[in-house]
Amino acid sequence: MPVHPHLAAAVAFTWLGLLFAGPAHAGTRVPPTTTDTGQVWDLVTEFMFNTGHAFQSGASDQILQEDFLVPAPVNAFYYLKQRDRTVWERYRISADKIALERDTSAPPGSPGDSYDASPYGALFYPRVWKVGQELPFNATARYFDKRTCRYKDSTPWAHGRHFLRYQGPINVGGSPRVTDVVIIDRYHWLSDDRNRPEFFNPVEAERFWYARGRGWIRWDHFKDRTAGQWNSSDPAVMLKLGKELEPHNVQRVWFKDDSPANDGKTPQAVCPNGVR
Repeated sequence: MPVHPHLAAAVAFTWLGLLFAGPAHAGTRVPPTTTDTGQVWDLVTEFMFNTGHAFQSGASDQILQEDFLVPAPVNAFYYLKQRDRTVWERYRISADKIALERDTSAPPGSPGDSYDASPYGALFYPRVWKVGQELPFNATARYFDKRTCRYKDSTPWAHGRHFLRYQGPINVGGSPRVTDVVIIDRYHWLSDDRNRPEFFNPVEAERFWYARGRGWIRWDHFKDRTAGQWNSSDPAVMLKLGKELEPHNVQRVWFKDDSPANDGKTPQAVCPNGVR
């Protein structure tokens, strides 16, 4: 099938973190806050496609971000995440959504080195989205190993939420410098009622940063979103999380340095005959 790494103009177009078990906290039903009222008209073509050079993370070109598109009728979209071309995330694009289908970079300690998001289309972003909107999802990570192509354990993402926290200009440094950014949070809904099972949902959260025309530029993982400044939508605060602020609670990975040597990399098939 003919493919091309950058076909944004031709298409009408996670790390999923470890599911840490931990104590829930009261006061977590307060809705997330945002300081922006921006409108995203097409998350995919505006923000998720990278129409420039590949990115690398800091001085290492082993960890990178390069996108790849299989055009219609397939409409599959990949983020390559390492120089190892079997390490990627694959999304499916529809008229109104983009959904994560497969991630071949499951975190250390997971039941397998890869997972599929089930059911099909469950782990999705809408393409048209307004800042401040929170959307529910329910998905299950079905783990497998690339070597055996056999499903192992499954882990539900209970009472999932996606929240469009911010859309606007931020000086992210690196090659993009000041650029229009979209920031999306992924987390579990937590109840304040100890008699409900949702009180004991994991308190972790993820944050995804996408830059206009440059795609995925940063990923944050919060061990405990009920502590610290997870709920701040101030760019000055969000930029510092994981280093100057809360280094023990927040892990972050930046993709902001151009890496022309990695331009045009293509994903290598994983389990082409399917996973059983």
